[in-house]
Amino acid sequence: MACVFYTSGSTGTPKGVAVTHGALANYTRAMVERLRLTSDDRFLQLASIGFDVLLEEVFPALAAGATVVMPDRPLLASGADLTQYVESHGITCLELTTAYWHTWVEDLTARRRGLPPCLRLVAMGGERVLADRLAAWRNLGVPLLHVYGLTEVTCTSTVHLVEGRDPGDTEDTDAGPGLPIGTPLDNTRVYLLDRHLRPVPVGVPGELYLGGAGLARGYLRQPARTAARFVPDPFGPAPGARIYRTGDLARHRPDGTLDFLGRVDNQVKLRGFRIELGEVEAALAEHPGVSAAVAVVREDRPGDKRLVGYAARAPHADGDRPAPDALRSFVRDRLPAYMVPSAVVVLDALPLTANGKVDRAALPAPGRDAPASPAQPPRTPMESRLAALCAELLDRDDIAVHDDFFALGGHSLLATQLVTRVRTEFAVDVSLRGFFEAPTVAALAEQILALQAAALDEAELDSLLAELTDD
Repeated sequence: MACVFYTSGSTGTPKGVAVTHGALANYTRAMVERLRLTSDDRFLQLASIGFDVLLEEVFPALAAGATVVMPDRPLLASGADLTQYVESHGITCLELTTAYWHTWVEDLTARRRGLPPCLRLVAMGGERVLADRLAAWRNLGVPLLHVYGLTEVTCTSTVHLVEGRDPGDTEDTDAGPGLPIGTPLDNTRVYLLDRHLRPVPVGVPGELYLGGAGLARGYLRQPARTAARFVPDPFGPAPGARIYRTGDLARHRPDGTLDFLGRVDNQVKLRGFRIELGEVEAALAEHPGVSAAVAVVREDRPGDKRLVGYAARAPHADGDRPAPDALRSFVRDRLPAYMVPSAVVVLDALPLTANGKVDRAALPAPGRDAPASPAQPPRTPMESRLAALCAELLDRDDIAVHDDFFALGGHSLLATQLVTRVRTEFAVDVSLRGFFEAPTVAALAEQILALQAAALDEAELDSLLAELTDD
């Protein structure tokens, strides 16, 4: 065993994936080739040490003799920050989640900026790619490596290279159900099988199974889970070979390239994190005021995916519903931040289909009819401007100063965009963490005023020191 990375489990019990030295070595060698890394490269390291993307950012670069650049401050506060850092530190390669890549491309397009000339390749993956962002990126001229993989198969199993578009190129070879996830790395076996573990023909959807040298040992000290997901390889080259059942649907194109089609089960990826919806539902259902719960990923606006919880109130004598904010706080105490719904909708009962299953298509969009609490309109020009910024990002026109940004449909990436716009407009370095802790227009205005007052005090002190020095 080389390392253990923990992923979400449907029962709330973390699953530690045991990655071996052999798997990590095979992955490292294969990615050095796919990334075309040399000792001249400078790879930007952005991932948390507990996230398996760390392996992707560090080991191939070091194995090629390249430099790993580890920033001393968060760089994902805005696309502008990332662009500036890449340029000033001569970064040649970096990897991003799809969600943040979308935000970065949007920022580059809005500011009509090109990419720094030092940057030669960007790797990206985790979710479905928006066609307009892909088209905008191809015009920037820097190749994009679309990666697909799971911790259980050592980070990355398949890759697809998107070259920059030539001025006269009118044919889009990446047309299809989203950007292809490509072809397998060296020593990786890929199967698309039906429910009887039989291969499906080209163009027919099948469940994706992965095997080969990158396969992890299994789940640490969880033999039953390991046996359920790491199954015998019916086509393996040697006795005892295993493959990992990903739970993902895919299909082969005629040229062998893979298209990702979605999930077989109830597991999703959102902003780079793998989430078991059942775990979110279980946390909501633990609340004494909830009788049943459902969690879904909604995309009410193109490219704006968010996790939403629905809770059916438990029957009480007084008939009160639990407050959505209280339910989000309840879940926040039990699950990681990335698994907390950006909004919770409380219903008298969950809608059901004719066969008694939850009718997910009938679940209402959150936030649109949510009353402000309290419904206090902006009181100052600053609050009016902040409310307008929030309304623009949330696609609403009824923002009150005490409304919770996240309860109205906001999420981490929208919050990042808001803080970036506030920094530009008010010329103060507002805290993203502070906004997460108090996500209202009123609290944000107080933060800005405090920073402006501190800056004024510092300027006055500088002026006084200058006078004393002159004297």
